[in-house]
Amino acid sequence: MKLFIGSLLFATYFTLPCQGTPGLRNIDNDKLDMAKKLLGGTDPLYLVRAVHPPDILTGKNETVCWTSTRTEVKSQKFIHNITYYNITKPDSAVMNYKLGAWTVLPNMMVSLQTTYRKRKPTIPGDWWLEEAEENCTVLGMHVHYRYGESAICLYWAKRSSSNSTYLPCDNGYKEKCRNSTFKEYNWSNFCDYDNKPKPKTN
Repeated sequence: MKLFIGSLLFATYFTLPCQGTPGLRNIDNDKLDMAKKLLGGTDPLYLVRAVHPPDILTGKNETVCWTSTRTEVKSQKFIHNITYYNITKPDSAVMNYKLGAWTVLPNMMVSLQTTYRKRKPTIPGDWWLEEAEENCTVLGMHVHYRYGESAICLYWAKRSSSNSTYLPCDNGYKEKCRNSTFKEYNWSNFCDYDNKPKPKTN
């Protein structure tokens, strides 16, 4: 099974969609180190905020309560089990998963290679590292294009007892993603403290 997953992730590396020719970015080694520690840690990461087109990730708020949990580290790749819930079923939410390999690159990009890439919900593979702290990270695409109106952003965080540890990510997300014209996902509208779907109310 591990051999199959490794082969699939290796193969998908060469077929990842591009987001355009990357511009030059200032290298921030502290952010790179923080991102590696966060993705390489054992605490699960919750997708707490996101803004993106409706054909990926949370869709039109149909797949919610995303969690990315590290299972192993392999050749500088952080292998994660990524779970999410489909809440379109009338009776109950259904949990699904993808296996993913996160890689923090020295040019300030973060690569995500997943299994079942063509199965919805799809997840883009290449992201700029916009912010990274001990408990959170913000990943983005197109944040500097057309005043940010096409920005695509993911805000991942682990649970912490101190809200102050999220402030750099909060500020980074607002600065880079606030002008996006895409619909925003906010986990607090759909998920409980354990990142499971809240009961539906009539």
